[in-house]
Amino acid sequence: MSNRPFYLLASALFLASLATSILAQSKASQAARFAAISAAADKEDHEVFRNLSRLYAAEFGQIMTTSVAFLATGVVAWTVSNRRREPGLQGVPLILMMVTVVIDLSLV
Repeated sequence: MSNRPFYLLASALFLASLATSILAQSKASQAARFAAISAAADKEDHEVFRNLSRLYAAEFGQIMTTSVAFLATGVVAWTVSNRRREPGLQGVPLILMMVTVVIDLSLV
């Protein structure tokens, strides 16, 4: 297990990126929900729901930044692992990376 640290690091980072992408997706849906409620609300509640929508949109941005940072660091770790020819199926982290990229691109 200790003879493939970059392989394990890449896998862990891609899983963390995947988890934060899913969390970002929920924040984006909450922001959209509050924006829709804000549009339909009366004048007093409009500001409250608009501010909630902006809050969730800001949290979405922060979480997506974290997810992309995990993804970029995972790509570096996977590249180092691949260059060092560490044992293990190199396709497993690659598949995790591709799933994360697809989720991230669906949110943009």
